[in-house]
Amino acid sequence: MNTITTTFDSVQLVCPSEKFMWPHPTFKGFPSACGAGKLGDYLVPDNIWGLNVSPACYVHDQMWNLADPSWVEFHAANALLFVNCAFIIQARSANFFIRDLRIARAATSLLAVSTLGAPIFWSLKEKQGFKV
Repeated sequence: MNTITTTFDSVQLVCPSEKFMWPHPTFKGFPSACGAGKLGDYLVPDNIWGLNVSPACYVHDQMWNLADPSWVEFHAANALLFVNCAFIIQARSANFFIRDLRIARAATSLLAVSTLGAPIFWSLKEKQGFKV
């Protein structure tokens, strides 16, 4: 999938280069886009130590929607979830201590989507009409 770097509310993020629009212009008031409900909301939270990372999750969801049904596309989208979380954390963290805690928590989210998210990804591809 082709990607571009764009600025969202003064933070550089990577997103799909086609068919992509932000649902809200700023971090404040950005809709919930993380987690897959219940346990998923805990494993992949919208807020990491008080910082809204929902735009990174939104990009991840859009990348899953646009992805071809392949493990490469699955893992590329998951890696960009972490990269975009890291960009947000780097730009919006006041000090290194909270930044490092947030980065560690974002890594946990990456592990969750890379393992527990696989059945969700393949189910989505089936619903989109792909033979998986």
